[in-house]
Amino acid sequence: MNDKNYLYINVPFIVQEDSFTYNKELTSDEYVKMLREYSNSLNSNKNFDNKHFNSYEFDYDEEKNNFVKAPVIIYDINGDKANINELYRIIKTGISILIIEIPYYEIENLDEIFESEFKMWKKESLNIQSNMDLDENQKIKLLPEKTLRLEMDDHLFELYNCKLYCEYDNFKVALIIEKVEEI
Repeated sequence: MNDKNYLYINVPFIVQEDSFTYNKELTSDEYVKMLREYSNSLNSNKNFDNKHFNSYEFDYDEEKNNFVKAPVIIYDINGDKANINELYRIIKTGISILIIEIPYYEIENLDEIFESEFKMWKKESLNIQSNMDLDENQKIKLLPEKTLRLEMDDHLFELYNCKLYCEYDNFKVALIIEKVEEI
């Protein structure tokens, strides 16, 4: 059994070229434009159907998308360290909150891309949370969502539509999780 838990963030802007197959040959300019538009759509949480994007038709293999990871400590809503049974409880009951902390002794060794993605997501979330013109329900609806992966006790879970709800300190946050599946 693995003692460390890892949080994985999908990094859409580092797309591997062999993730796409095309219905026609693209010029280098068309290829760059298509990747930029695709990346921007993922970063803005717009949906697309994996077949058509703007004027480009392609097949995209999500399994080849890149994930970056960081070691984390997982807590339940009461602040107690969570175990794998907590994730199984979420699977059965639905929406829940987990507290994720990147230990202070690991921060220096964080993958730069993970740190950047995490901070960007946190900044966007905190901007919405600090908007005094919105009530609590509006804020929650507007929070940016990410689908994450969590490795815990040698099991891998997909955490769907996670919203960064509140910050305890720089690297300790509460996540609202819509759905959890073991993969």
